[in-house]
This record gives sequence, structure tokens and C-alpha cells, in this order.
Amino acid sequence: MTIQEARNIAEGEAGRKLTDREFRFVLCYTKRKVRLTGHDVSYVPLLLIDEIKNHVFRESINSVSNEFGRCLSEIGGMSCV
Repeated sequence: MTIQEARNIAEGEAGRKLTDREFRFVLCYTKRKVRLTGHDVSYVPLLLIDEIKNHVFRESINSVSNEFGRCLSEIGGMSCV
């Protein structure tokens, strides 16, 4: 499997296309992770699929968290007991 094939698969499963800048970031992160764990470079496309999906998932969580924070600011905050 090529890196481009892995990208296409992951973006299809995640339901969103990454920008080229996002993709380069995730690819660099994936290559570094493969190198640090001692895997062969042939593992990059397989891990890349998961890392792209993880990136999209984390981005969604951050977006919801940021929106929740804005809502709390608008209503004057909320005390947690």
C-alpha cells in the first residue's frame, strides 16, 4: 500500500479530507512514531490510516471543547461542586 492509498482510505473512513499542511504534519508524526518504535518503514502506510483518523477525532473533540468554553464564557461561567 502506498502513502497516497493510505491517505485516501483514511480520509474516506474519517469522512473528511485533510489539507496538505495537515497531512504533512500527520505524516511526519507517523514516520517519527514508526522510527521510535523500531518498526520497518513499510509500516508507515498502515499506521498512517489510524493516525489520520485519530487526528480528525482529536480535532472534533477540541472543537466541541472550545465551543463549550465559549458558551460558558457567554453565560458567565459555571461553578463545579
